[in-house]
Amino acid sequence: LLYEIGYFSEALDQYKTVLDGSPNRLNALVGAANAASGSGQAELAREYARLIREQTRAGNRHRSTLAPFWN
Repeated sequence: LLYEIGYFSEALDQYKTVLDGSPNRLNALVGAANAASGSGQAELAREYARLIREQTRAGNRHRSTLAPFWN
């Protein structure tokens, strides 16, 4: 919700909290990448995108939420 209403930094903080407990949670990685990008943290967004590509390399990367990270 925070991301959807434009609170990108706050959303990123929440995604980081989730990732602290579950570092490979794909939906949290996607959210964190998008929130980092929205908050102007391009380098962090690229790092999350790298983790997403690494995690989905052998799986279904054609999910609509994953497409931006593979194009």
